[in-house]
Amino acid sequence: MEKPQARLFSQKALDILAQFDATAETLKFVAEDGPLEKEIRSFLVSVAGRLKRDSKIQDWKQDFPPNDDRYIWFQVYPKNWKLPKIGPVAFCVSWSNPFVSDFEDLFVGLRIPWNWLHVEGLKTVLAPHIPERLHRHHRH
Repeated sequence: MEKPQARLFSQKALDILAQFDATAETLKFVAEDGPLEKEIRSFLVSVAGRLKRDSKIQDWKQDFPPNDDRYIWFQVYPKNWKLPKIGPVAFCVSWSNPFVSDFEDLFVGLRIPWNWLHVEGLKTVLAPHIPERLHRHHRH
């Protein structure tokens, strides 16, 4: 007859510890500068490439500025839209990691350098095309 084995933990404790290991792996995956952010960056690179290819866009540049505190983003623009000293007027896509900052939706927009000579004129042209609820939000 076999002796019953002494067990350090109950099955419930072992199950909970296994869940803890899975949670720890998940936290590492979604952490700042972790694999999730690297995958999102790769995804955005592929979006920029497909956008240029599918739209038959030539002589456009795509930039992937270094991640700032909150966003992973890229901008794409015709090369002649890059303004000396102030940067490009560009179409942008950005994503913020909801696991390390406040949740925000994927953002697609137009980057307009604030100190560009024609910024007010461009805002005036774009204003009628911005839905009223968004227009109110961005005035503040």
